[in-house]
Amino acid sequence: MNKGIHTIRTVLKGVTGFSPATPQRFTLDNGNFLKNMKVIDWQFFPVGTTATYERIDNLPIFMQMGTTEAGAAITNVPTDAMLDVTDNRAIAFGSFESESGLMLNFVDPDHVIIRDLWLSAATVTAAGTVQVPEQDIGVIIKLQQVKSTEAESIVQLIKENSQRHT
Repeated sequence: MNKGIHTIRTVLKGVTGFSPATPQRFTLDNGNFLKNMKVIDWQFFPVGTTATYERIDNLPIFMQMGTTEAGAAITNVPTDAMLDVTDNRAIAFGSFESESGLMLNFVDPDHVIIRDLWLSAATVTAAGTVQVPEQDIGVIIKLQQVKSTEAESIVQLIKENSQRHT
């Protein structure tokens, strides 16, 4: 960590490396509820060999980051659970269209990560089936350490464990 900035670099392995319903976990819990992390930027992109790019299926890739495993899981399509911005456990959302190269990503500006960070990716077929993207996805997440009061930490823990607000 340099001046309170921490960067996570990872590759979500397509086809065999992960499941959209079982997000990848990044352990950030330092045991101190007064020193926490906040995502300030994130980017994702297809990576791999030429063979990997040749098998890109032209389906959009959806990404979701959460403060809990359930908050990052992409499981229910075509229900409203896909990239559900009303779920307090989900803190960042993104999509990538491999044919056009259009990438969109959003981060909830009011989140604080007290414990761990979770990340998932999926494609959705025309029939509405959630599946693992065929290509590997490179991800860079930039985090900033933030100081919280005890009261702020308690509110974030409640928010982290709650689901939807309507």
